[in-house]
Amino acid sequence: MAFPKAQIYCLDLSPHYLNHAQRKLSEFKRVSYLVGNAENLPFKDESFDAVYSCYLFHELPKEVREKVLEEKIRVLKPKGFLGIVDSLQMDDDETMNWALEEFPIDFHEPFYKNYIQTKTETQLQRYPVKNVEADLAFFTKIVWGEKSLK
Repeated sequence: MAFPKAQIYCLDLSPHYLNHAQRKLSEFKRVSYLVGNAENLPFKDESFDAVYSCYLFHELPKEVREKVLEEKIRVLKPKGFLGIVDSLQMDDDETMNWALEEFPIDFHEPFYKNYIQTKTETQLQRYPVKNVEADLAFFTKIVWGEKSLK
């Protein structure tokens, strides 16, 4: 394990997903599992060195995505790592635009169309986040940055 002393918190609305994660990660002893809402994180300001989410943002309406970003940044320490793993967005890879347009139709994803049209990197410009970078891996986009000093 890269950070053997790290305390890790897994938060999800679904107790079933958390139970599954707990079974899969049972060998890791410094992991806590919390049922909760990412719009209202139950943590103190600036209490984490790293905060990330996986495939969350495309499931949320734009206003909720904004609130989740605010909360992630609120609990992140200055110079802390912010990471977002989710779907590609329009024109990240132009050869995949057709699939991005079809996905919400085929899989009933009501907030996906807005998500793919609102670049995560652009959203982050409104927050105290610097050194924002992005990388692609097939249908996935990884965006990361660092919380600015006060």
